Amino acid sequence: MVDGEEVKSLLFRTFVLPDQGMLMRRQGDKHPICLLAPDPVDLGVIDPATTRCIKREFTITNQGKGELHPLKIYSQSEVITFGKIPAKIKPGKSVRIKIEIDVDRLAAGPWRFPINVITDDPLHPHLTIPVAGYKK
Repeated sequence: MVDGEEVKSLLFRTFVLPDQGMLMRRQGDKHPICLLAPDPVDLGVIDPATTRCIKREFTITNQGKGELHPLKIYSQSEVITFGKIPAKIKPGKSVRIKIEIDVDRLAAGPWRFPINVITDDPLHPHLTIPVAGYKK
C-alpha cells in the first residue's frame, strides 16, 4: 500500500550484466579493461542566451589484452544524446564518443547527471562519468 491505496503494478527497468567470474575464466588473461576520460565532464557556467547546444566528447580506452565491447551507453537525463557507439574496441585502442546537451531542456541553476557505460570488462562492467554544470 502507498498512501493508503493498494499498488497493483510496479514498472522498473533493468539491464542484465554477464557473470564476471565466468567471463574471467573464459578469457583468462586476455580480458578487456575499460577506462573512461575525462572524469568528470565539467561544462562550467552556461549562458542560455548564447548557447543552445553543447557538444563534447569522452574517450573509452581498452587497456586490456582482449577486445572490449561497449554494450550500452545511456543517461537517465533526456537532455543528452550520444553519437555512434562502436561494436568493439581493440586492445590498446581508444574511441571518442560524441555527446550533445540540449541547453533549453536544462533547469536553471546547478545540475549534475551521470553517463552510464556498460561493457564486457569483467572487473568493471558498469562505469559512470558525471556531467556537471550551471545554467544561468
